[in-house]
Amino acid sequence: MKRYLYFIIIMVLCVLSACTSNRSVSNLVNEPSPIRIENSASITFTNLIIRIDPGTTIGFKYRSHYDYAGDILEEYRWVSNISIAAEDYKILALETLHTYGYNVLGGNDILFGRNEGAKAEYQLGALLTDMYFNSYGKDGYRYNECFMSIEWQLFDVYNNSIVYKKVYNGDASVISGSGDVLRQAYLSSLYRLLSDSDFARIVSISPKKNWLESSSYVKKISIKQNSSVNQSEAVHDIESLKNTVIVIQSGNSLGSGVMVSDDGWALTAAHVVSGLDKIRVKLHSGLQLFATVERIDEQQDVALIKIEGLGFPFMTIGDTSVSKIGEVIYAIGSPMGESLSYSLTKGVISGFRDIDDKKYIQIDASVNPGNSGGPLISEDGRLIGIVSQKIVGLAIEGISFCVPIEALSERLSIIWE
Repeated sequence: MKRYLYFIIIMVLCVLSACTSNRSVSNLVNEPSPIRIENSASITFTNLIIRIDPGTTIGFKYRSHYDYAGDILEEYRWVSNISIAAEDYKILALETLHTYGYNVLGGNDILFGRNEGAKAEYQLGALLTDMYFNSYGKDGYRYNECFMSIEWQLFDVYNNSIVYKKVYNGDASVISGSGDVLRQAYLSSLYRLLSDSDFARIVSISPKKNWLESSSYVKKISIKQNSSVNQSEAVHDIESLKNTVIVIQSGNSLGSGVMVSDDGWALTAAHVVSGLDKIRVKLHSGLQLFATVERIDEQQDVALIKIEGLGFPFMTIGDTSVSKIGEVIYAIGSPMGESLSYSLTKGVISGFRDIDDKKYIQIDASVNPGNSGGPLISEDGRLIGIVSQKIVGLAIEGISFCVPIEALSERLSIIWE
């Protein structure tokens, strides 16, 4: 009977010590219930970034679980005693999202060497900004508690913007190893995020669907190409073509563009002018002017800019519907900076691609970062596309993509006259 009574007293002390802690700790029993969602937009979890300085004291190991004032056996510092395997917590987030009905990409396929996360419409990320961890009991980690403060951010890939940002605290206590309590505190914060109706509402809206429909709602811009100003000639007249190409100064980097009307309309790649309202451009004559970014489509990577003035030489629009694989094409740009501006390269059309609802012309012409936004030119000297990107990697060479003029016109709502 005495042994039984002693056991009861010890258990009561354990419960009381947890309840009277100077920091309230939950074991997830009373966590808010995550909202189950159906038909969400595709989402992935990108990363858990830890913003705690190495060497920061995050807690202590106590001799007993009920003595908070003394008998400190050890001081925990980040990252000497406790560490978090960020990749494991990434998988944990993906599994939790999937459990509550989210359309998760990048989780189940990782085991087989494929990761579809790059195709997701939303990217969820987490910043761990504050944490404490205490353990009690000299004979191993009999009782552990953990608190985390996590800022969750949701990134809309199609609109290139953070659409949700909020801090949720998570806490937990367990009678087991340190890894278990860290995991539970992380889940506590994640459950609070998933119980937020605003978060659920945002993820229910597909930015991809809105993007596909958006161009039909944008007011059309008419650009006239029937001017008496000298237009670009066939490809053998290189100087006439170069006169239509512009160099774009974007911060410390350079890009290219092409004039498409005598009254100052020009095209370039979205990533060349992203985040800017005004840019500085240089004409082939050496004249430097300012241009306004009028329209931009980050997903298809195209932009329409306007230079004030009249009488600009411009390149005539072509038609890719009559283009074929193997046809000779040309590109003009600044492949390695301003010193190599207006460089001409030659290649062929390697293919026509439709990638994630975005259309591209694949070419093998030599292009580099400074070519971005520059013209892709048919053999008869007409503009058939805008240089967008190049694939770079080990044993990869000669794979570049351009946005065809038809896709560009649709995304920027341009009517050519």
